[in-house]
Amino acid sequence: MEQRKKVLLVLPMPHEEGEQILASEVEVVRAPDYSPKTLGELITDVHGVIARGPAFVPGDIIRRGKKLEVLSGMGSGVDCIDVKAATEIGLPVVHAPGVAPIPVTEHTIGLMIALTKHIVEADAHLRGGGDWKPKEWNVAAGAGSRRSFKGKDLQGKTLGIIGLGNIGSEVARKCQCAFSMRVVAYDPGVTKERATQLGVELVSDIDVLLGTADVVSIHCPLTDETRRLIGAHQLKQMKPTAYLINTARGAIVDEEALVLCLQEQRIAGAGLDTFDPEPPRKDNPLFAMANVVVTPHIAGSSEQASRMLAISVATDVLAVMNGRRPSHMINPEVWPAFEKRHG
Repeated sequence: MEQRKKVLLVLPMPHEEGEQILASEVEVVRAPDYSPKTLGELITDVHGVIARGPAFVPGDIIRRGKKLEVLSGMGSGVDCIDVKAATEIGLPVVHAPGVAPIPVTEHTIGLMIALTKHIVEADAHLRGGGDWKPKEWNVAAGAGSRRSFKGKDLQGKTLGIIGLGNIGSEVARKCQCAFSMRVVAYDPGVTKERATQLGVELVSDIDVLLGTADVVSIHCPLTDETRRLIGAHQLKQMKPTAYLINTARGAIVDEEALVLCLQEQRIAGAGLDTFDPEPPRKDNPLFAMANVVVTPHIAGSSEQASRMLAISVATDVLAVMNGRRPSHMINPEVWPAFEKRHG
């Protein structure tokens, strides 16, 4: 009986159906942890690897996988895998772009609303027994009553989007439809024609976007070019009344610079679903700030999206292992040589 190929899950897939699809054709190996020692030992005997953050599979470990045929991230981004090393070796790296734009866009807008309407802060105030009204109702309330939570409207404001891909463009569309927002975008990879189709004003200078927007929302992938894209200089360009939203990757923002900026009240607040590092420290100063809303990297984690993501990744990994071109590959340039070797 021919021995089944093996696929290593560095962390569990987001939905059980993905693992079921894999198990129908291959042996699924589950890593007990994602330490370099463990991954280095397990990778020597597997044909495929599926990873997700916060784990990372570096090049030196990938090179130990003499049986390896394919690697995969768990979403549109693949910063959990050393793609450059895999490409040099000639290994396809599959991913799942466009699978989770709906939950991420909804979460992004949820953070915008939570911040501008003080929803989290007001919730904590009321649950903590805070005053419902001041003693003198005709006098402006201080910090001790519900009247201190005066929100800001998103209607007609300017949204600045960094990264106008599947998610960024959908955030733009929804904010245009729901709030009649003017949308300005920065994305060197997008043409003016595409921006015009989306009704978006494209700028070539990120500082222009930062100085214009009432809300800045980050939707670009994490690459060498975008790491720390938003640092101290960029934060200084933002309006003091503006908000920063990050549902992309934590390392795109210089977190120390953001903490200082918020402490000095140089921007109005931030909504963060991602951090650097992940998981963040429990004493992260961002957690103590009333003008910050935080969530534990869950923007793309709806039931529907998790299922679609797991199915997409499992299907593409099996496709490569069966000699078929996958639907989504981050490094398609390796496919001709790979197909020739494994065809």
